[in-house]
Amino acid sequence: MFEKLKGEAASDTKKKNHCKSEYHSITKKSNNYAFLIQKQTAEIETLENKMSELESEKAAAAAEVAEIDSDMDKAKNLRTKANKAFLKAKADDETGMAVLKETADAISAYYEKHAQTAEASFVEYDPDKLSDKRKQLKNEEKKYTLSKADSQKGAADSVLALIERLVQNLGTEIKDAQADEAKAQTDFEKEQKLLQTSKTKLSKKIASIEGMLATHAGSKEEAELAQTGSKTDLKAQKDYKTSIQEECDFILENFDDRAADRAGEMEGLTRAKELLSGASLVEQKTPVPLEMKEKGSLIKYLGLAK
Repeated sequence: MFEKLKGEAASDTKKKNHCKSEYHSITKKSNNYAFLIQKQTAEIETLENKMSELESEKAAAAAEVAEIDSDMDKAKNLRTKANKAFLKAKADDETGMAVLKETADAISAYYEKHAQTAEASFVEYDPDKLSDKRKQLKNEEKKYTLSKADSQKGAADSVLALIERLVQNLGTEIKDAQADEAKAQTDFEKEQKLLQTSKTKLSKKIASIEGMLATHAGSKEEAELAQTGSKTDLKAQKDYKTSIQEECDFILENFDDRAADRAGEMEGLTRAKELLSGASLVEQKTPVPLEMKEKGSLIKYLGLAK
């Protein structure tokens, strides 16, 4: 009986120490996993904030690229329309010059052919209808008195001179238009080059942002996996505590009472043993009642039974 009680005491002590050790380990590990989860949550939130900012920067850069593309397309369309207008105006002027030159050649040929005839006047005017001042100027210019017969001399020269002046004006107009067109094309190419440079920089910025986003996404995934592991480990600790809690709580809460009960029981057994030893000596001198001779009856008699 003594050995059994001692075995129970040793077993309770072992269980108590084991439970205290396991509870301490569970608390320590749980606190560590909880700290890791908190740290990983903060890391994930930081990465998400950075990614959100980068996404905003990327969207802004992409919007700028779209705006540049739109500006380049608009400028290209305007330049194309302006060039078409220039080419048409140039073609019209060149056609006009050609017609005027043909007209001048025809007039010159006509007068050369009919130079000696009175019908040589292809373009005429009536000197009688001129004002006195105009007649005077004409007479002074021709060095003779203007009359109906010779009033047409040189009339074609004025027309040919006018045609030549028109041809020259058209030529000047074409030359000026070509200069304006060349300048407009140069300005257009410079503007396109500047816009393309800005677009290239923005495209590189977008590529860089996408690279950073990929890196942060990878880091976030790793942090989330680590956090999942930490949560799994924390749950495992809680589950393990639950599995041993009933037995451990019982032994920890009742350890002192159980020890006291065993001590009392062992003390009673010791007293019973001593009494039995003493009773054996007394029996030799004074007979013990028959009902007292059994061990159990003696214990009850001595008041040691529970």
